[in-house]
Amino acid sequence: DQFDNGARVAALGVGRSLPATRLTQGRLLRCLEALLDDEGLPARCRAVAAYFERDTGIETIVGWTAPP
Repeated sequence: DQFDNGARVAALGVGRSLPATRLTQGRLLRCLEALLDDEGLPARCRAVAAYFERDTGIETIVGWTAPP
């Protein structure tokens, strides 16, 4: 699932995916620098956070399993 989560984060533009098999100090540094230099990143992160704040998935599922 880590690959899938990494791909989702990258697709949303709120992070980078760097597989452990390709992890080097240089690659990690370049990823972090790219994120820190990305002026649109904070706004995209806020948009994703707002989506999850509105998400009621857990409450919905609990409602499905709770007795009437």
